[in-house]
Amino acid sequence: MNKLFKLTFLIASFFLLLSSTSIEETISVSNETEQASNNIGDDFIEGWNIGWCEGWKDVKGQNAYCPSVPYPPYPKYGTDSYRGGYNAAFKYGRCKAQDYQNCQKN
Repeated sequence: MNKLFKLTFLIASFFLLLSSTSIEETISVSNETEQASNNIGDDFIEGWNIGWCEGWKDVKGQNAYCPSVPYPPYPKYGTDSYRGGYNAAFKYGRCKAQDYQNCQKN
C-alpha cells in the first residue's frame, strides 16, 4: 500500500510540474505577443497626433489651438507608417475643422 501511495504521489507531482511549466511558457508567449502588437502602430500614432493638429491649423490658422486628438483608427495594410498616420489625420483634422458631419478617419 505504501508503494502505491508513493507511486501515485510521484505521478501527480510529475503532472503538476509539467502543467505549471506549460502555464509559465504560455504566459511568456502571450506577453511577448502583446508587446509586439503594441509596437506595431507607434509610428502611425505619432504621425496621427501631429497630422491632426496640422490639418486643424490648415483651416483655422497657424495660431489656432488644436482640440484634443481623437483616438486613431486601426491603420490599413500598407499605411501603418508615420506618413500614413500623418496623412490620414491631416485629412480628418481638416474635415473636422470645416465642421463637416461625415468625416472619415481613413
